[in-house]
Amino acid sequence: LALLVAILAIPLACLAAYLLYESAQRELEHASSIAQQAAATTVDRARSQIAVVRAALGAIAKRPLIGAMNPDRCDPELPELLKLYPQAANIIVVNPEGRIICGAIPPARDRVVRIVDEELRRAMLADPRLRFSKPLVGRISNRWTVTAVQPVFASGGLQVGSVAMSLDLLNWISFAGIEGLPE
Repeated sequence: LALLVAILAIPLACLAAYLLYESAQRELEHASSIAQQAAATTVDRARSQIAVVRAALGAIAKRPLIGAMNPDRCDPELPELLKLYPQAANIIVVNPEGRIICGAIPPARDRVVRIVDEELRRAMLADPRLRFSKPLVGRISNRWTVTAVQPVFASGGLQVGSVAMSLDLLNWISFAGIEGLPE
């Protein structure tokens, strides 16, 4: 009787194990598909956000008061420009030495505030083009940000500094609305 039960139970146990394995494989494939979809959607959203940041910083860098690099005459429109870009934590103007001379959220006047990413500053001086920092906590915003930096040129083509937009990482690229992604 025990042998008869074993003969019937072993195939049923094997069938149950096979069905569990197949179910797990389907779930894994589904999860992998969702992850790939989320990655592709995030890349598209990031590419779109970078294009917006590139256009915004390009326009801001050409403003006359930005090009003047005068801490006593900061562009009064910077706070309004910041409101136009909700993903930004701040917009700052930086001289070639890395000193933040003004911003939409201005640095404290009683001390000199320098940018955190010295490596990025040197790279910008060596090859001036749109660049992004490593993630860091902003000294003025106190939030996790990635900073997009655009060179500012004088009328003769000499680089006189840069304008930077600190992108709040919590608000930069939303993962909400990706179909199939669990909360």
